[in-house]
Parts: sequence; C-alpha cells; structure tokens
Amino acid sequence: MPEQICKIILDALAQAKLPIAARRAFARSRANLAVSVERSLLAATPTQEQLAIKIREAAAKEIQKAESKLSPDQVEATFNVEVSAIEAVIARNDVPAALRLVPAKELLNTLAPRAGSRNGTDLMRSLRRNFKPGNFSDTKSLSDDLSKIGT
Repeated sequence: MPEQICKIILDALAQAKLPIAARRAFARSRANLAVSVERSLLAATPTQEQLAIKIREAAAKEIQKAESKLSPDQVEATFNVEVSAIEAVIARNDVPAALRLVPAKELLNTLAPRAGSRNGTDLMRSLRRNFKPGNFSDTKSLSDDLSKIGT
C-alpha cells in the first residue's frame, strides 16, 4: 500500500509537471523595482537639473535590472530549470520533495478514498481529531518549519 501511495504522488507530479514548473518560474520571475537616489546624493545635489539627471540614471538602472531578470531568454531558462528539477525528483522517486511541489488539495482528494474518507476535507477532519503533528517526524518537522516562517 505505501508503494501505491508513493506511485500516486509521483504520477500526480509527472502529470502536472509543466503547469507546476510554469507557476514556479513565474514566481521566480518577479522583479521588485523602485527608483531611488541615495540620501547623500540628494543632499549634495545643488540644482534641479543635476538631481533630474541622477533620477534618470537610477530609473535606467532599474530598467536594466528588470530587463535582465524578465528577458524572454531568462524566463525560459528559469522554466527549463524548474522542469529539470521536477524531472530529477521523479527520477529519484523522492516522495518528500514531490509533496513539496504537487498541489496539496488536489492530491488530498485523490488519496482520501484510499484512506477510507469521502473527500479531503473529511480525511483532514479525521486526522486532526486522531493525530497530532508532533507524533510523526515529518509532520513535526513541517510544523516547526511553518512556525519559523510565521515568526
């Protein structure tokens, strides 16, 4: 039975490989841009024309940053890296890594009937009543990691 569950998880990852890779590439292809000039330059710039030049230079740097991060080639390369990483997880049969990539709600609804529940909500309700995350090393580790993120 555990082997069947592992196969279902890895198969779900394989089927959703491209959309997952695309979403991850999109998330990594964000650029946080803000035009600014250092405070010391602001204080030392005596004229409007000189400050306008500094602002224009700062804006040009931000455009270069965006172009380098969001160029079609860079976004495609990021997507290809994500696809390769997913393929490596599948090839290694790395179920814990697969679980970090697969959409959890969809997977839960697929696995719930195998655990004797009608759907994922019923399964989670049952698990919450009968088990504590600290009772299992994987869920305790996940709980600890989530606690660290929240602080």
